Amino acid sequence: MFNGSFKFNKKARKAQKLAERHLRSTGWRENIIWDYDPVTRIFNGGIYNKAAGTTWGCAIELNKKGNAMNWGYFDFLDQNRDEKNDLGWVHYVRLHKGNKGLRKHINAQIKNQEILKSLFLQGLYYDNGKGMADFIDNLPGSYPYSSDSTKLEVMNNGIMGDTIFA
Repeated sequence: MFNGSFKFNKKARKAQKLAERHLRSTGWRENIIWDYDPVTRIFNGGIYNKAAGTTWGCAIELNKKGNAMNWGYFDFLDQNRDEKNDLGWVHYVRLHKGNKGLRKHINAQIKNQEILKSLFLQGLYYDNGKGMADFIDNLPGSYPYSSDSTKLEVMNNGIMGDTIFA
């Protein structure tokens, strides 16, 4: 899948396995569809479950050495089963210390899934995702020296809300 040196491929596969672990933590055992663009060094993975109307996915941007620089994750729900997403959220995080930061961030997200769900509901109705963006920004592994290292968008009734930076 990756077309770099041996070290690049090894690090990229490690980042891919971390992302796959996070997608599998949703509880579904569907096949993950992966796509890699060698020019931009971004690979995407996703799971779509038509019966439940859910879509999960992620994107990881790699640097020239194969370490993860940015991590993005989305979670959408199609309530009417009309193949149009109704609810969901997308976040992008600039990572600190490459794959090590990605591992810390993914582990923290898996541990705090229930908190993220309640913050998502709060974001739908009250603060447009500001609390969720701050929470994700404070998880280990995100870049600590920037005020815009985390970007979050919340979707309600098929309409994406404003982009929140944290």
